[in-house]
Amino acid sequence: MKMYTCKQMIYRLSDYMEKELPFHKRLIFRLHLWMCHNCRKYLKQFKKSVELTGKIPKENPPKALIELLEKTFKK
Repeated sequence: MKMYTCKQMIYRLSDYMEKELPFHKRLIFRLHLWMCHNCRKYLKQFKKSVELTGKIPKENPPKALIELLEKTFKK
């Protein structure tokens, strides 16, 4: 079993969070987390970012902005 580098961990983070990693890759991922303080810290920050962005109110843009964008990109 080959360990992941920290860079490889970042590439696999979304798959890990969405539970899309196969079992053996998830084990390798967790083993790296167990040994690497920096990746544990990064994962904690990532989870917090996901949590906070979910709290942003979803508002529709003003109608004038939509019209301006449609006019601009139809050219």
